[in-house]
Amino acid sequence: MPNTTVIDSFLSAINLIQKNTSLYGYSIMFVFGNIGSILNILILTQRKYRQNSCSCYILASTITNLFIINIVVLLRILTGFNIDPTRTSWFFFVNFELIWY
Repeated sequence: MPNTTVIDSFLSAINLIQKNTSLYGYSIMFVFGNIGSILNILILTQRKYRQNSCSCYILASTITNLFIINIVVLLRILTGFNIDPTRTSWFFFVNFELIWY
């Protein structure tokens, strides 16, 4: 039977690596996702591109992705800093209470 202290230290090291990778990965995704989405919106709202239906679909997708990045990824980053918005924010508390009842 292997030594449990070795296994515990290995698991705590893996958890720390996962936490740091997630925190930095989500931060990079947040920054570059916002920059890319804003640039897409600036380009696709020009008159030349608004006439094409395909670019309208891409514009709608970009706006949706911008909301997702700014809500979901930001909440994941806050969770990495041990901040739980559902416990500290009145807005999240009221909305989650309405969902569950």
